[in-house]
Amino acid sequence: MAFVKELVSETDKELYQSFQMYDYNHNMISGLKLYTNWAVDRKRKIYFTYVSGGALEHPEQYDLIWQGEKIVIFIEVSVERKPLEDNPRHMRSLYKIIGIRAPKRFMQQQDEMIGLIKEALEVYHSIDFIKGVPYENKNSLLVTDMVAPSYYDEVK
Repeated sequence: MAFVKELVSETDKELYQSFQMYDYNHNMISGLKLYTNWAVDRKRKIYFTYVSGGALEHPEQYDLIWQGEKIVIFIEVSVERKPLEDNPRHMRSLYKIIGIRAPKRFMQQQDEMIGLIKEALEVYHSIDFIKGVPYENKNSLLVTDMVAPSYYDEVK
């Protein structure tokens, strides 16, 4: 099974909250908002979701939950207008991954971890929700830069 992007259901609310995600102000993300979504691979038990940022001086923050551990990813996003046949918005998003905070235990699995981040990000980006209705946004993502991960005893 591969990643799919979906709205987080009430059934998954407890699981979603168990990830203990924190925004830039160190506030814990609690509850589900109307259109809270994630890219999930249920077979491999991998979850990828937007947490906060994207405005003012804060890059977008995403959390990847893999092997029961949290990896925090920071991305600067810019947009370029370009005629894209497969994209109704005719825009391409340029993602510059400027930070990856990972548990030390993933040091030996760095290539696999980076591959999972790219895979999850591609799926997460390729579907958008407008008022809860999904639409495809394929072939409009370009990762322009990828920083080397930083490793920590604990990642919050």
